[in-house]
Amino acid sequence: MFLDLDPSEFAVPKARIAEVESLTDRARQRYTDDEEHRPLELDSPVVRLVERTRLYLEQEFAPQGALGVAVFAAEEPSLFDVFRLHHTVEARVVVARRPFVRPLLEGPPALDGWVVLMVNRRTARLLAGRGGGLEEVARFADEVHGWHDQGGWSQPQHQRHIEKQVKDHVRHASEALFQYSRQAPVDRVVLAATEDVGPMVEGSLHADLARALAGRVRADIETARPADLDDQVMELAVRDREEGDGDLMERLGAGLAHGDGATAGREQVLDALNLRSVDVLLACRGLAGAAVACPTCGWLGAEGATCPIDGSATDAYDDLLEAMVETSLDQAAGVRLLDREVIRAHDCVAALLRFPAHLTTR
Repeated sequence: MFLDLDPSEFAVPKARIAEVESLTDRARQRYTDDEEHRPLELDSPVVRLVERTRLYLEQEFAPQGALGVAVFAAEEPSLFDVFRLHHTVEARVVVARRPFVRPLLEGPPALDGWVVLMVNRRTARLLAGRGGGLEEVARFADEVHGWHDQGGWSQPQHQRHIEKQVKDHVRHASEALFQYSRQAPVDRVVLAATEDVGPMVEGSLHADLARALAGRVRADIETARPADLDDQVMELAVRDREEGDGDLMERLGAGLAHGDGATAGREQVLDALNLRSVDVLLACRGLAGAAVACPTCGWLGAEGATCPIDGSATDAYDDLLEAMVETSLDQAAGVRLLDREVIRAHDCVAALLRFPAHLTTR
């Protein structure tokens, strides 16, 4: 179930509850006994899941600033996962054999895998991306004495002592980031550091983390809330994704021009998916059409009552794009929904390939 939390329409609980009731009614009306058109039995899995979702959204769920929410529920295997979204979504309820995931891909970049290291001369903080926001995961302060603690030392001696303490503090902060990267994926690093320690922090980063550096943001190291940095980090993430999309388009153009490393068009992409050769699926958001899939071997096609591989009866999909997205994710392929001219020119779908195109022909 996908719930729209656009504050212009659903800012108050009463409006959200009305939306939930509408969706659950739609589920009860749509998913009926096809032969006798009677409601599903009261103890059926669908009814139980719809009711469980309704109760959760009406009685337990707190938006916490989210603009949408997705709930994935199943009895076998047991599943009840809730995702707060940082973009609005079309309200809908789907009962199917597979999770309906495409709306998760249509919003701004997720910050999962992004980490912000904040450092001044005595304090260090580590923020980690969660969905579209940041959370503080570590904070510490190191002892750095001031000029008034000079005691019997000469000024140059005392200054060297302070600078050593600051360098030790920076190394401590960089080591904390490195240790975090060994426990959780770190795809991109953002620095928030005062001018006097910023160069030291960059120079102390582990080589892999230095290569992942996405940029800097400004913040009060001591008092800034994680939410205060959300917009700045999201701006970096959007820029990063746009640069990545540009690279994908270059690869696609080169692959199609040379007839190697890329393919385009519905039939060609379906063939590549069935050969598990897709590295990145590239499709327009408006890609329309139906599909069929084999429940036994996973073969995916545009039509056909039986699977050409094993002869099993196929399942019908009324959403070709969703079927392609699900199959791509099953194969650990990337997915980008992009309305670019080169993709539109090839029936709204293309793919970058894991191995040469001549190996993906029939």
